[in-house]
Amino acid sequence: VLLGCVSYDPAVGRIWEMMRSYMRGAGVPFDFVLFTNYEQQVACLLNGHIDIAWNGPVAHVVAQQRAGEGQTVSLGMRDCDRDFVSICVARKDA
Repeated sequence: VLLGCVSYDPAVGRIWEMMRSYMRGAGVPFDFVLFTNYEQQVACLLNGHIDIAWNGPVAHVVAQQRAGEGQTVSLGMRDCDRDFVSICVARKDA
């Protein structure tokens, strides 16, 4: 299993290194790839270069839209993201 995640903080690599150790200890062949942006991560998921993407809420929606209806599966969500809301703000003359 190859998971992609965006490295938005130095701790991200350390977190997934611990997860890799746990998964391998449980007999699951697991590794991860760090991305610098969600656009590339979504593209790699949809092109089959990674098996799972640890997406943020907006990248999750983008992946679903680009893949087409029923072509992606959501495996889970952190409880702290459960009530996430996006707001678009634009000038009236835009």
